[in-house]
Amino acid sequence: MSAKRIESPVEKASASAVEGEMRDLVRGVAAARKSVAETGSGAADGVLPVIARIAAASLEEIDKLIGDLQDSRNYLQAEAERIQREAARYSELSDNALQAAKIITQHLGSWRKPAAVTEAPAAT
Repeated sequence: MSAKRIESPVEKASASAVEGEMRDLVRGVAAARKSVAETGSGAADGVLPVIARIAAASLEEIDKLIGDLQDSRNYLQAEAERIQREAARYSELSDNALQAAKIITQHLGSWRKPAAVTEAPAAT
C-alpha cells in the first residue's frame, strides 16, 4: 500500500527555492561564526568582564539570601526551643494547680463532715 506522490513542477520549484534559502542561511550563519572566531579574542576580552560583573552581582545576592535563610533558620530553632520550654512549664504549672485543687477539695470535705456530725445529735 505504498503510494508514491507525484510532485508537480510547481512543487518542485518551490521545494528547490526553500532548499536554496536554507543553504544560504546556513552559509551565512557559518560565515558569521567564523568571523567571530577569528576576532573572538578581542570580543571575548570585552565580554568576560561584563559577565564577571553580572555573575558577581548574582553571587552576592545568592550569598545574601543564604545568610537571610540561615538567620531565619536560627530564629525558628530558637523559637521552637522557647515554645518547648513554655509548654513544659505550662504542663508543670497545670499539674501543680490540679494537685492544689485536690488538696483543697479534700480539706473542704473534711470540714463538712464534722459539721454534719455535730448537727445530727442536736436534732434528736
